[in-house]
Formats: sequence, structure tokens, C-alpha cells
Amino acid sequence: MNISNVILPILKYSDNISIMRVLSNMSFAFMLLMYLLFRAKRGDSVLVNAIPPEVLFVCNLASKIKKFKLIVDVRDIWPDALVNSESQSKMIELFSAYCNFFYNYSFSNVAKILYVAPGFLPWIHKNTSMSINSENLKFIPLGYDDSRWKADCNGHKEVELDSSYINIAYVGYLSQQFDLTSFIRALSSLSSQNIVLHVFGGGINLEKYKNMVSSNSIVFHGMCHPLFISKNLSKFDIGLLPLKKGAASYLPNKFFDFMASSLPIISYNSNDVNELIMKNGIGWVMQDDSDELTKFLEKLDLHDIKEKRENVSKVKEIYGMHYLYSNVEL
Repeated sequence: MNISNVILPILKYSDNISIMRVLSNMSFAFMLLMYLLFRAKRGDSVLVNAIPPEVLFVCNLASKIKKFKLIVDVRDIWPDALVNSESQSKMIELFSAYCNFFYNYSFSNVAKILYVAPGFLPWIHKNTSMSINSENLKFIPLGYDDSRWKADCNGHKEVELDSSYINIAYVGYLSQQFDLTSFIRALSSLSSQNIVLHVFGGGINLEKYKNMVSSNSIVFHGMCHPLFISKNLSKFDIGLLPLKKGAASYLPNKFFDFMASSLPIISYNSNDVNELIMKNGIGWVMQDDSDELTKFLEKLDLHDIKEKRENVSKVKEIYGMHYLYSNVEL
């Protein structure tokens, strides 16, 4: 198969929800529309992400004109993915109306939909007429990149851990989608400080979390290279997946990172992740409540961790991209 890459420039923006972001999406959508009108042919297959909506809108329009097969990859959902906040409530309300306007006219010529999380189905059914049992609707999780987790990581330093502690890892951007507040409060309330949370990542909430810490039970490592994470993540005992209530990251990349590293998971506010945890015995489903988390952490023991880690090792292969994508037909 001969594959050539074409890179289309975009306008820069700094805020995810902003006028500049909309202008950037619009300009890219226009360039893509021109490219498809001049280059796409009848019978071609075009795979497009469901976000941003402007891009899906022009692809749907171009597919009607050029008669190509349009396949939509739903990896995130707008505006549902936007967690509301007091400071941005009006902006989010306007942006939501803007997104929904485009989506109302973006699925009329879609031939097939791929989606990465079962929790995205209500959004899909809201915007399309496809039935849940349609052969043109296919669930394909994101999965972890097998090559990344087998790559040579010799150029990256080792994390030194004290094995007398239970070491828990959070990996990812400290954004509105994920909330460490309850877990940090729970750690601060423990009667014995035998658990350490290691935070790998930065973002808008970093300083907030640092200001909450009053002991050595939390270590902030900052932003790290993906291969640094690949090299070190398996050394930890548990992975933390603390979604914020109402967030739409139903089956995020962090879940697959933990699977690749054979780490059992502490999860809350994600029905998709919680279902997999309970089905396979690969972690603990918790409430986003600091008191409940404190009680759980007080009772957490190494035997339970070992048992769940063994369960992860038994099923981790099925969450790799090589396994998930080996028989995908578009």
C-alpha cells in the first residue's frame, strides 16, 4: 500500500474554548473541503474524526458531491466533553449551541461510524439514525501502542521508588476532565502515611493541587516524555483514573497505559472503565468522595494489589492496538 502524507496548516490558538479556536477550525475545514473537492474520487474511503464539527460538516458535504465513502471515527464528543465551570459557563453554552448546529447537518451521508467507548452511543444515536445493532456501527477501543511499550527507553532516567510504600501513579494533563481533589484530601486524612501518589503531568490545576499538599505523600514529577512513562510506569503498584463527574472521557488513554504496564486501577466517575474493572477484577471502583477513599486506602493491602495485578496481566493483550486493529475492515 502506497501512503502519502499531506499536511494542511492551521491557525494557532491558546484556549480550547475561544474565538481563535473556532477561526482555526473554520479555516482548516475550508482547506480540507477544497482538497477533497479536487482530489477525492468516487469510491474512495475518507476517515474523519468527529471533532471538530466544522471538519465533519465539510466532509459530509464533500461526500455528497464526490460520492466517496465517509467513515466517522468518534474518539471524543462535543459539546458533551466540555465540563462546565462557573467562569466559562456562558462561553460553553454558546459553544455547545455552535457545535450542535453543525452536527445537525453532518451525518446525513455517513456510511460507517467507529467509536472508542460504549458511553459515546447516546451521543451517536442523538446525531444519527443508526441502530445500536447496525453493522455500520463498530466499537474499537483506542488501545495502547504495542511498539511504544516495547521501545528502547535507555535514554530516559529511572524513577526511584521506596518499596516500603504503596506507590500510586496518575499520568496525564491536570485539566477539568480529571479531578484529583478528593484523592489528595483522602491521602491527607490517612492515619498512617504508607501510600504515596506520584503525579506525572502539568496543566491548569497543577498549582491548585500543590497548594493542597501538606505532607510528603504526593510527589509532582511535572511533564514527562511518553517513553519515560513507558519505562517507569510498570514499577508502580496502582494507577489512578479520577474522572470528574460529568466528564465525557469515558474510556481514556490512561486506562490503556495502565493496562500496558500491568497496573490495577482505582477508578471513579467512568461507567465504561468501571464496567471493565468489575468484569475482569482489574482494580477498584470507588466513589468520588474523600471520606470513602480514606476508608478504602486505610484497608488497602499488598495481597489485594498483587491479585488484581495478576488479573491485569491475564487480559492486557486484548487492549493492545495490534490485537484490536488486526481485523478491522473499513
